[in-house]
Formats: sequence, C-alpha cells, structure tokens
Amino acid sequence: MGAFMLIIVFGIAAMAANFFLRHQFGKKYPEVESGQVISLAVVQIATIVYFFMSIQVIMGIGVEAYLYNRPVPEAADNAAGFISIASLLGGIVMTIVSILLCYKIFNFPKTDKEQISTLAMANTIVAVIVGLVHIISAIMLINSGYGAYIGGPFFWICAIIVIGTLIYFQCPFASAVERMYRSKYNESIQSVVVKNITKIAENTSHSYHSVQPSPAPNPAEGTKRCPYCGEEILAVAKKCKHCGEWLKEEPREYVRCSVCGEKVEKGQERCPLCNEPLHPSHIGIDAEETYKPCIICGEQILTVAKKCKHCGEWQNQAMPKTMIKCSICGEDADASLDVCPHCGEKLSEMSN
Repeated sequence: MGAFMLIIVFGIAAMAANFFLRHQFGKKYPEVESGQVISLAVVQIATIVYFFMSIQVIMGIGVEAYLYNRPVPEAADNAAGFISIASLLGGIVMTIVSILLCYKIFNFPKTDKEQISTLAMANTIVAVIVGLVHIISAIMLINSGYGAYIGGPFFWICAIIVIGTLIYFQCPFASAVERMYRSKYNESIQSVVVKNITKIAENTSHSYHSVQPSPAPNPAEGTKRCPYCGEEILAVAKKCKHCGEWLKEEPREYVRCSVCGEKVEKGQERCPLCNEPLHPSHIGIDAEETYKPCIICGEQILTVAKKCKHCGEWQNQAMPKTMIKCSICGEDADASLDVCPHCGEKLSEMSN
C-alpha cells in the first residue's frame, strides 16, 4: 500500500501547485491565457514530490523489514537502491530546472520562447528516464518474490501514470507557449483598453484643433530595436509599445553651432535653429552666454551669433558683404565669418 500512496501524493501535489502557480500568474498577467503552459510546470513539480516520496517509501519498507526481521532478497535490495538513487538525482536536477522554468514563465515577456520550451523538455526527459528506472526496478522486485509484499506492481503502475501525464502535457507545450506570447503582444485586454483610450484622445484632440493643420509625419524619423523584446520601435520612443518596458535614455552630447552660437545635439547635419550646416564649433560648449539684440528683428540672441535664430537674418547684412572663396571647399563664404558654413573649416586669409 505504500507504493499506492505515491500516486495519491502525486495528485495532491499537482492540485496544490496548480492552485498556487495559476493564482500568481493570473495576478501578474490577467489578460494572458496560459493554462497548458502552467499545467506542464505543475505536473513536473508534482513529479519531483513523487520521486522524493518514493525514496521515503523505500526507506520505510526497509525499516519495517529490519524491525520484523524479514529477509530481503538481494534483487529486491538492488531494485530499491536503483529507485532511491535515480529518484534522488532526478529530483535534484528537476528541482533546479523547475525553479528556472517557473522564473522564465513568470517573466516571459523578457524571455525567448525557445528557452522556456527547452527547459520544459529537459525536465520531461529527466522524469521519463527516472520513471523507466522505476518500472525496471519494479519488475525486478516482482521477480525477486518480494514485490508482492511491498506493492511492487504499484511502483511501475504509478511510474507509467506519471510518465503518461508528463508526455500528455508536453506534446502541445510548444504551441501553448506560442499562444501565450501572442495573447500578450496582440489583443490583450490591456492593449485593447489602451487603444480605445488613445482613440478617444485622438478624436478629442482632432475636434479641439480642427482649425489647425495636423503636422505631417517626419519621414526622417528612424527606428531601433527594443533591447528587451527585440521588436522594432521608433528611435525617439521612451517606452516599448510591444512589451511595455521603459527604455533607458542614453546621455546626449551637445555642440555649439558656429553660426548662431546655440547649443544643439551632436550628430546633426544642419543646425535646427538657423538651418546652416553644422560642424564642430570653435566656440566652447561651456562658454559664457551673453546676449545682444538682433539688428533686424530686435530679439535677443547670443553675442557670438552671426545669424539670428528668430528671423534668420545675418547680423552683418546692414553692411555690404565681402564674399571670398574658401580655400578648402571652394564655396563662396562671407569674409566676416571665422568658419566656412559649407565645410566647417577655418577661413584663412589666403582665401580669395
């Protein structure tokens, strides 16, 4: 009867693990359907309990045989040893893998699908190997004549039930994982709510600003890959629209425009303020900022500015311009400038 109790322990462990894991997963991802994915993890946890309990049963039978001075055949003793060693090693391996598997499942938006499937398959293979050892050892117990006393047939019957249950849940596991990822990234409850709220906001904004032309999308706006889920998102995005993770902002570098003197982000071809070609400036980024009025529009601009960022007029246009050719790029440039607005090199006195 001790062997028969193992299958009861297996069932109780499965129900307890199923209740706990599904409840915790449902709290974290209420919109995701993951029944089969959790079920396999539950069966594997119950199998671990089954393996460790089988060791206890073997030890209990040995203690009982010793107390009542019942002789144990060598074949039965060897079979009991095989069951104990295989259950101990398999239980340890499955425990480690199951902890990692549950962690990956509960953090699946950041985990590759293949990792979850590989961990689940590894546990199933280990369990099947240990289960086969149980079946072979049970046959050895029965042939030794000692099996009837300790319930030898129940060992291989229980092992067959455990193996069959694992294979039953393992077969559709890969497709279940695929559905779990789709339900998270496609039409989840949260995404539907967000879409509806966004739609209402867009309609409200359109009604309020109907008299104003809507800005056209910027064709130069680039894209990048989310470092968490790998999906393509806009380069300016601060939060991934696919997995919902916040993206860490990289520190920005700034330079001073050599024409209007304003700080602008490094890496641009033209200054967004004065629209002149942007080159590494001879003006230090930490230079003291003093202001003067524009000679055309009167707005305040930096003292070092040669072109107004407000009206776009050159500050020396009141005087006749002397144009020279840059000795580097050959383009015409205002002689009053220190740096060629075309190539960014310093205008030398030899330019003509």
